[in-house]
Amino acid sequence: MLGRVPQIFRRPRSTRRPPSRRSRSDDRGSIALWVIIFTFAVIVLVALMVDGGQLMNAKERAADVAEQAARAAANDVSVADLRAGKVAIATGACAPGGPAASLVASYGQGIGVTAVIPATYRGSQGCTTGLKMTATGPAHFATVTVEVTTVPVIPIGIFGSYQVPATATAVLECGINQGVAC
Repeated sequence: MLGRVPQIFRRPRSTRRPPSRRSRSDDRGSIALWVIIFTFAVIVLVALMVDGGQLMNAKERAADVAEQAARAAANDVSVADLRAGKVAIATGACAPGGPAASLVASYGQGIGVTAVIPATYRGSQGCTTGLKMTATGPAHFATVTVEVTTVPVIPIGIFGSYQVPATATAVLECGINQGVAC
């Protein structure tokens, strides 16, 4: 049945390659190199995730501080105007020693985050008060912009630190529970 294979189908003996036998020393370190590269990539990705979380937290903090500073400025009612029968926000509400600046300065103490009211932001002042028309008539308002500075986990190059701004407006309303303008 099975006989000899004709010569045309066989390789000549001299061209046959010996089976490849690599020594174990050729493979040493290949897994270790892969583990080192993979570990470095995982550490970088985890650091970026933590920095992204810090960025989102800084945005939330900036919005919260801006809202509280705007409320503090709007609640600073001018006593002289009040005695004269008018309701207005005091002129020092946005001053460096005013309630808005004091609240922002006290915010950053103890938590490792810097929060400031910038002198100008996008062409307007960092803290302003004024009068605007609403559906119920004129209303006094305070607008405050706050920048929160956060340092990332990887503080190198472009990742040195970043400032996250937020702007909030509070309106001075009179009345006990209706918020009726004065």
